[in-house]
Amino acid sequence: MSKYHVVSSGMVTRQALPSITRQRGTTTGSANLMLYGAGKTTVSNNTTFIDSSANAFTVTRNGDTVQSGFNPFSQASSGSGYFDGTGDYLSLANNAAFDLGTGDFTIECFVNTQVVSGTAIIFCKHSSATGTWIIYRNASTIQFFCSSTGSSWDICNGVTVGTVSTNTWYHVAVSRSGTSIRSFLNGVIGNTTTSSAALFNGTQVVALGANNIGADFFNGYISNARVVKGTAVYTSNFTPPTSPLTAITNTSLLLLTDNYSIVNSTSTNLPVTINGGASISTAQFPTGMSSSMLFNGTTGYLSFPSNSAFAFGSGDFTIEYWLYASSWSPSFYTVFDTRTTGLSSGYSDYINGSGVFNIYINNSTIYTMTGSLSTNTWTHIAVSRSGTSLRVFINGTQNGSTVTNSTNLSDTNLLVAVNRGSTAGTISTSFFNGYISNVRVCKGTALYTANFTPPSLPMSTTVTVPAFVTNAIYGVNQIP
Repeated sequence: MSKYHVVSSGMVTRQALPSITRQRGTTTGSANLMLYGAGKTTVSNNTTFIDSSANAFTVTRNGDTVQSGFNPFSQASSGSGYFDGTGDYLSLANNAAFDLGTGDFTIECFVNTQVVSGTAIIFCKHSSATGTWIIYRNASTIQFFCSSTGSSWDICNGVTVGTVSTNTWYHVAVSRSGTSIRSFLNGVIGNTTTSSAALFNGTQVVALGANNIGADFFNGYISNARVVKGTAVYTSNFTPPTSPLTAITNTSLLLLTDNYSIVNSTSTNLPVTINGGASISTAQFPTGMSSSMLFNGTTGYLSFPSNSAFAFGSGDFTIEYWLYASSWSPSFYTVFDTRTTGLSSGYSDYINGSGVFNIYINNSTIYTMTGSLSTNTWTHIAVSRSGTSLRVFINGTQNGSTVTNSTNLSDTNLLVAVNRGSTAGTISTSFFNGYISNVRVCKGTALYTANFTPPSLPMSTTVTVPAFVTNAIYGVNQIP
């Protein structure tokens, strides 16, 4: 699967992003999902986490934590980790590289919280009631704790770093220079504590998104987490980094930078989970691109967190993608499925064993293609509902008659390249076998109501979208 991009208005500047061009006519609306391949063909999934320091420590994934291309820098070259607040965290085994003692140090990360209620651990060396140090969110306040005993927070006991809001990136840092321990939020000193005591060198693990006993789970994104042992990187107010952090001298740990493979670069910021061996491929791609997403037909698919962007209601919507099937076996393939279960109220499409495209809504097939698709050929498929008129376009030409449909599509899930099973949260066995590129979802907009020319996919790095253009834009191509 290749690049997906969503923009509503204004200036959009991203490193090596595809061009965005206005579509035919005066269509309006907003795209809710646009995926693109980051060009990292050596990274096969969004669920493997890598320490980019010289130590290359093993990072253990807990829950369904996933890599995301969403980042503080609006750059396609950086990323983050997404933590859903219900069991997600990353952990690293204890190591002398994390024994900070009496020396200088820096602990930092970027954080974007989805909630400001309750408590959550962002970054810590902490396994039990206390531990060594914690960067902590208490409601909307970021706090720092550290201990010399491992049993009480005797050095810093919840000192205030600063106050945060939801859905906003913040740079959080704590450093010690000599006996001065300073905390910073977006480069501004929030608190200074004086202590010559050594930080406790216990056996606790280092964790992000919770502690290692599975408590105080964080809901949101964490990016560019770094521990520097022996250097106070920040000793006074500073301008927060505007590009990804690097493994400077004395770096003990650096992760959640750019180890993702597939990115959703829309305002929804939904992370993409790559399952079962699906991967970026350079073997096949539509004209103007250099890669796509390969699905093996037996285990590979994409999944997304539940989101209202996929609940189209009874309103307008558009779903489109490029498709290259390797075969029509087994008896049918599912490409796009928003249902909670195989029998619930959502959208699903499928292709039968003869290459005939179908749409399945409200537990019945409401549309069957006239003719059939070909294997080993790129085909652009678009489904558009305007009012109660649902149309299917194959390579820009309407196929068959307009279908009258006003079903309230209320499900909030999305699978790509497989369909839902009969039980919520499960999948079936109708895995797509082939390549998919440029999947786009627009909730509230019928982009196509008449025949059109499919996009030619030119490449560009910077575009200007006029303020009056709200939905008639199209992101194309992947990062080279």
